[in-house]
Amino acid sequence: MAKRRFVDNRPLTYEQGLTALILMGVGLTAGAIFATCFMALNSSPAAMWHELWLSGQLNF
Repeated sequence: MAKRRFVDNRPLTYEQGLTALILMGVGLTAGAIFATCFMALNSSPAAMWHELWLSGQLNF
């Protein structure tokens, strides 16, 4: 016999919705910080960032 798949049609609870919103916010914030750092490091004018880092001239 074929198994029936269970589809949960219950609406989300307040706690589940709040958890989902918090996780989405954390994910978007982390992604924005990563993108900002990536774009800033890629737009270095004179030398590449890894050359500056290895020479000790780039400090955070």
